[in-house]
Amino acid sequence: KAVAVNEGPHPILAGPVELIREHGLIGWTKVLFVAPRERFELSFGHDDALRVARATWQESKVDEVDQWTHVDSWAMVYLSNLEEAAKRVEIVERIPVAEIEHVKVSLVEKETRPRLPTVDKDGLCRWELEVGPNAQTGVQLCWRLSTAPGVEGL
Repeated sequence: KAVAVNEGPHPILAGPVELIREHGLIGWTKVLFVAPRERFELSFGHDDALRVARATWQESKVDEVDQWTHVDSWAMVYLSNLEEAAKRVEIVERIPVAEIEHVKVSLVEKETRPRLPTVDKDGLCRWELEVGPNAQTGVQLCWRLSTAPGVEGL
């Protein structure tokens, strides 16, 4: 995808957009209304040289002392670059966001790798990685959802 800022003094009106790469037209997409100095993104579709696989699992336990339920969740994202050139990628995973005091969400730092992601207020966890030529890499995210006794429906 391409990420840009409308640097012009006028808005970009909603409508179709031609997508052009080094060798010419590759397709079409749509853009929504973009105000001056507003950031926007255009998707160029998938990259044939990158392969992505994702796996998830959970473990649950109840604390014997305070009876809180703790559910640890993992998400693993594997990347393979099939080209002779390095690729720069951004991986985004989302964790829940607790809105009440009887529910807590936290990253499990010792299980999250290769490093901690940046996490925004909406629970979006982001890593920026470089995948070398003909190389593989990945990330592992682990978070804990803790609920007080009596909390149901999550």
